[in-house]
This record gives sequence, structure tokens and C-alpha cells, in this order.
Amino acid sequence: MISTMRKKLKILFITGATHAKHMRNLNHFQRVYFLSRWSDLSILAAKNSDFTLSAHPGTKIYRSLFTNKTVSLVYFFVWLLARGRRCGFDLVITEPSLFSICGFWAKMILGIKWVVDVWDIPIRSQSDRILMRLKTRSERWILKILFRQADLFIVSILPDYELRYFKLPSDKMILLKNAIWLDELPRKEYAPSSDRSFKILCMRSVYTVYSGLDILGQAYHSIFKDLDVSLTIIGKISAKVRSQLDLLTGCPRIYYHDFIEHDQLLKKIRDASVCIIPYRNVPDLAQIYPVKLLEYMALGVAVIAPDMGGFAKMIRHGWNGLLFKAGDPEDLARQMRTLYNDSELRKRISQNAQQGMNKEYDCEEKNRIILSRLKSLVNA
Repeated sequence: MISTMRKKLKILFITGATHAKHMRNLNHFQRVYFLSRWSDLSILAAKNSDFTLSAHPGTKIYRSLFTNKTVSLVYFFVWLLARGRRCGFDLVITEPSLFSICGFWAKMILGIKWVVDVWDIPIRSQSDRILMRLKTRSERWILKILFRQADLFIVSILPDYELRYFKLPSDKMILLKNAIWLDELPRKEYAPSSDRSFKILCMRSVYTVYSGLDILGQAYHSIFKDLDVSLTIIGKISAKVRSQLDLLTGCPRIYYHDFIEHDQLLKKIRDASVCIIPYRNVPDLAQIYPVKLLEYMALGVAVIAPDMGGFAKMIRHGWNGLLFKAGDPEDLARQMRTLYNDSELRKRISQNAQQGMNKEYDCEEKNRIILSRLKSLVNA
């Protein structure tokens, strides 16, 4: 762990994100964990927020008295007026949500630096309702204007997709990738195994119509009859999305799990022959550096992923993973057959993936870089 700074920054982190054990590899959890240990951190948070696992004991946490997000915004504004100045903060960090407005308020009221931590697109809605879409559009427009006053953007997604709308100045962006707790993941041993079965795993917390289950279903349907394969799908699948898997009705050796505890999930990943990410090529999915992909690679499991955006920047085809043409089930099936028929390639890809997990993907190193930049920002 990094040594304590001689003079700790006084940071206010404004967030409405949920914190739980299985979220340890998500940006907001890591930011609270490290900043509460490396700086003098205070948190302004939603009413029912729980930082038991992320915040260092003794961290000052101030919660809204209201569950409604709009009312909480007003409450935070009053809090900043009444208590913010005497706290002597050096800077404020806001998450990529409507709470970013609080960062603007803090800068105007307290005269401190404002940092926006962009691990997702600020304000989005996939609703088909016209009023909701208009509401989202107006909120994004407001943030686009307010962001002109921000001093720094910590960006953990690709900036040349949906983020382009906000026209963030390049000299105010620190571009990073997602990172995980590499030291917590056990290294895989590649001892010869008598088990000749080929276990395919696909995992996502919640599947949408763009998650590519139909692509995966078509690919699996084309190979299961002549190959000794099984398919495990982990995550919540709504009735609307489940229809994408109708083709697999009656197929043998297909297993569904809505949710699996993290320790058991890691075991299933390590036992898999290959982990599949079948996403469609849409901006929402192309612009991310997927945490789940990092976990697969760090655990030493071969991965097949679409040839788009963040995936193509993290995977060298044939070296640390395989890429398939996004949206093409025939190409996905082709890559699955390749790994099935070539166990040495699968082993080599798995080892290269695990060994390639360097400091760039280590959350402690990432947050060390962030803290250094924050310190420079305040000193400047």
C-alpha cells in the first residue's frame, strides 16, 4: 500500500452509487476505498448508501435526508452553503450522474477545484417514452454547459464515442482504462487435464437486447451437435431478452443462473474453457473497457470478444484472446471451433492474457496516478 502523504488533500466526493462487496472492481468503489485511505476524504451521499466495505473506518459521511434524487440535489446545495466553506476542502469530485451539478455548485460556492470522474456516460436513458427522452436530452445539455467550468476529467471510457457530445477539452482529461484488484485473483495452473469437455461461459449482471444473447445462441446452436460442449449463462434475463434464446430451447447442457456469489463466480470462470462476450456493436458497449473482460484475462481464461472499441484495444487476436466480427454468429462459432480443436492455442492465449495484466490494469496503480494528478491540480 502507498505510504501516507505528508499533507493529505481534503476531498469531498459526491456520489449516489451503491457500494457492495461484489462491486470491488467498479470505479466508484475503488475511488472511495483508496481516497479514504490516501487523503482526508468526506462523502456526500444518497440516503441509504452503505460504505461499510469501501470507506476507511472514520471517513466522514454525510447522507441526504431524502431518497428522491432531485430533492437530494437541493439538500446537497443547502449543505454546501451551510457547512461546505468551514470544512476547507481542496477539491470536489463528482460521479457521472446528475450529482455532477453539485460539483459546479461547490466550485461556485467554495471556490475549489472541481473534478468529474467519468466511468460511464453522464446522464443516459434508453426509454422509448418521448417525455423521458426529452428530459434526458435537457439534462445532458445542462451538464454540457456546466462541464466548461470543471478543472479535470478522470476518463475511464473511450472518449471518441458518446462522450464527444460534451466536448471536453483534451488538456483537462486524464485518460485511463478500467482496473481491477490483480493481487486478489489467484494465478491459474495449466496442468494437463483428462477432462475433454469444452465449457463455454457468458456472464453479465443484467442482459439487454444489445448484449448479444441471440448471437451467442445462434453460434452455440451451430456447434453443439457435433462438439462436446456446454454453455453456462449467468445474469438476469428479462422476458423480452430471453426470447433471443428461443433457438436453444431443448438443447442439452445449457445452464442458467440469475446470480452467483462472487467467490463461486470466480470458480466458475476459472473452470471455463472459454468466456464469451457476444455484445453487438453499439456505442454504449463499444466505448467501455469491460471489467469482466479484465477478470477473465487475469484469471487465465481464454476469451472471445467482438472486434470493436475497447475490446479491440485490449485484445491482440490470436495472442491474448480471439476477436470475432461483432454481430456475426457464424464468425463467433468459427472462433469457438478454433479453440475447441486447438488446446495448445487455448493454453497459450490464456497464459498470455494472464501475464499481460500489468500495472496499467492494477487498480492501486491507477488510483496512485489519479491521486498524483489531483495533488498537482490543487498545487497549480
